[in-house]
Amino acid sequence: MKRVSFSTREEVEEAVAKKDGNNNNNNKNKKSVKIQEVPTITVPTLRANDVINIKMVWDAKDIPNTGFQPEFTHQIFEDEEIKGYDNLKIDLLYDVSSMLSFLSVEQSGGSSSALKRVKRNCTNIQQCFATFFPQPPLDTFDFFKGQLNEKVTPPVIKTENFIEGYKNGDIEFEVHKIQLGQGNQKIEDYHHRASSIAIFYIETAQFIETDDPNWTVYYLYEKRATERGAQYGLAGFCTLYSFYHHPSSTRQRISQFIIFPPYQKKGHGASLLNIIYNDLKKINLFDMTVEDPSPDFQKLRDRVDMQNILKGDFFKDVSSLKDTSKYAEIRLKLFLFKDQIRRCHEIYELMLLKNKKDTPNYEAEYKEYRLKVKRRLLKKYMDTLNSVAVETLNENEEGEGDEENEEAAAKPAEVDPELRKKQLQELFEELENEYLAVISKL
Repeated sequence: MKRVSFSTREEVEEAVAKKDGNNNNNNKNKKSVKIQEVPTITVPTLRANDVINIKMVWDAKDIPNTGFQPEFTHQIFEDEEIKGYDNLKIDLLYDVSSMLSFLSVEQSGGSSSALKRVKRNCTNIQQCFATFFPQPPLDTFDFFKGQLNEKVTPPVIKTENFIEGYKNGDIEFEVHKIQLGQGNQKIEDYHHRASSIAIFYIETAQFIETDDPNWTVYYLYEKRATERGAQYGLAGFCTLYSFYHHPSSTRQRISQFIIFPPYQKKGHGASLLNIIYNDLKKINLFDMTVEDPSPDFQKLRDRVDMQNILKGDFFKDVSSLKDTSKYAEIRLKLFLFKDQIRRCHEIYELMLLKNKKDTPNYEAEYKEYRLKVKRRLLKKYMDTLNSVAVETLNENEEGEGDEENEEAAAKPAEVDPELRKKQLQELFEELENEYLAVISKL
């Protein structure tokens, strides 16, 4: 390459101008190229809960046309969304006896030319189920149908596992119990299949370690008479974990409690819980707790516990639970732990107050009750109430000056008493409504 030197600034500017002129002439001789814009394609998104139907199947000749929709799908589909389909129908069929499942996916729009170009954004539905389930659903209907025709008896159904039976109307139900971790692979596989339904109805449900002998499972079955003998269909189950309690007893903790949708609101939850209570009387049990109870289960538990307390007259002539012997008596007979006993006593007191609503002393007694419950709530939720109050104050003070905010952040946070009082009242009203809902069912 020839090296060119310039002695003056004018020579440099002249050379640059000449080069620009040559470039413009060259560009005029070139053909213009038109760039075609790629249209933006919007990937359709469906809410997974709306397109999934879960069906419990008793017979291959009688597959239900309609099922029940899940409440939660976030553990299978991110943000509970399915992408890439204009129309979609997902049926998840369960054989009520073996709990084997079959996944049926009917779609339209998934093969359109537009969607092919964004195939990488489409949800792989079968893979999502297969990845999450310990035993993925079957993808061959003929095999699933063959299992239905065999009418397999659940491996749990054995004389030694039977706990109690009852009738709900004209329909028979039985409760059977098994202890996991005994090396029975058929039972462990069965429980994995059965517990997959819980994922759709318990927000924090997880598959348990079926090789751990501390797990006990109570299964609720509907029993039907058929030409080939009795057929058992799973209607719900409850898992409990056993902990050692010094010196020689155990503490049981309910982990999952579910009644399948076709059997809900028919009294089966209360029946199963009471059967579990009665069965636990056979062992040296200290008490029974619940792991992170859902609002629905807390209502069920409150109602069952209150019915048992009223039946035994445990709160008769008891104005206060300061006498610790009352806690011990109820714990020994009903296996309730201290917080639940206190909660039930508050429900009991409110029930008595409502019966005095037209008496002269009602307002004074209700105020005393309200203040007592608030004191307990304040003690229990002090840190939470303080943090919420401080956070609310900080939000209200945003934008009032950076220097002032920096100075305030360096000082200990002060809680507005009026704000905390308001939040405590809201907390009390929410709890009172829960109590009144229980009282209305007693």
